[in-house]
Amino acid sequence: MAEEHTSSRFVLAWIVVNICAMGLWLRAASSIWPYPGEEHCAHGMGELLYGGFFLLPGLAIALVVHIAVLVHGVLRLRRKLGAQVLMVAALTTVGWFLTAGYDHHRGFRYVTNECPYPQ
Repeated sequence: MAEEHTSSRFVLAWIVVNICAMGLWLRAASSIWPYPGEEHCAHGMGELLYGGFFLLPGLAIALVVHIAVLVHGVLRLRRKLGAQVLMVAALTTVGWFLTAGYDHHRGFRYVTNECPYPQ
């Protein structure tokens, strides 16, 4: 019974931490999304450095942690608690894919000569 209670707290904490981390990711990434009218302009060097040194390592860390929790859930699958951990880890992984997809959608720049600023 104590293990089930601990597992329930872990699952709840896992969900809360992931939702907060997704929000922080979108908040940090939104600082380099193009403003309306700038969708056709090239990135500046600062945006590339910010994304390469801050955003990509953060996403890599989240991916490694999710893989570790998924492996842990698979190893515990023989017990009822492992299935719950596995399901929640899989759902939060899907949430991260959706978060990264939304960030990519908002941050994508199709660079053309229609940029209103001189390049």
